[in-house]
Amino acid sequence: MSIPLDAHATTARSRPSARFFVGMALAFLAAAALGFGPSFYLRPFSDAAALRPHVVVHGLVMTAWYLLLLAQALLVARQRVDLHRQLGIFGVLLAVAVFATGLQVNLHIVGRATAEQFEAFLGFATMGIVGLLPFPVLVALAVAWRRRPALHKRLVYWAFVLTIGPAFAPSRPMGAWLDGLVAPALPFFPSDLIWVAALVAYDLRTLRRVHPATWIGFLVLAAYLTVGLGWLSGNATVRSLITTLAGVSA
Repeated sequence: MSIPLDAHATTARSRPSARFFVGMALAFLAAAALGFGPSFYLRPFSDAAALRPHVVVHGLVMTAWYLLLLAQALLVARQRVDLHRQLGIFGVLLAVAVFATGLQVNLHIVGRATAEQFEAFLGFATMGIVGLLPFPVLVALAVAWRRRPALHKRLVYWAFVLTIGPAFAPSRPMGAWLDGLVAPALPFFPSDLIWVAALVAYDLRTLRRVHPATWIGFLVLAAYLTVGLGWLSGNATVRSLITTLAGVSA
């Protein structure tokens, strides 16, 4: 059976896309492994104390989250869009678990603080929880626009960029190295520039322009992380809500 010429053209155009998202899925996995290797993946082989169960569960959920992206990218690369869509249902459930376990980890931080530690621990946990808030929004929008592939995959991409941020925290080796290079000149995580540069390069190669979901997504997230995050984290109502959810009193 012959394949129409337009099908050949569509397949040819899809190859760079498939390679890019498979490559980025591997990059996210590598970043997670490097960022959390000493504190999570290699912890059983060290003398460090065992992690609390809720932290282990969160780490396993996050690992599954990055493996899911790789599986989804590979399915699209092999033109198994049918399986990609079926696995997307599991992806939504996994995204809920990502948010729920991330929330639980941060609430436990507040719950175990002593009186002397309370303000510092509350501030750290509030930043973590508020930083998670764009995640369900991005996932919901990606699901809503799942029939618009160009928009859908960029929204998914930004959702993964948001979750990989902690791997580049200044307290971790990669984050300390990157911050030392550019942090004095930038008000946000320098690792974000890696992800946006990759997506812009992909857009220019495949579209000859930057897709609106690329630059709007970056600007919105950058504005939120540089302005909104600080404002919400210092908001008395937000901090009071978090102490209530943690089951403690200020």
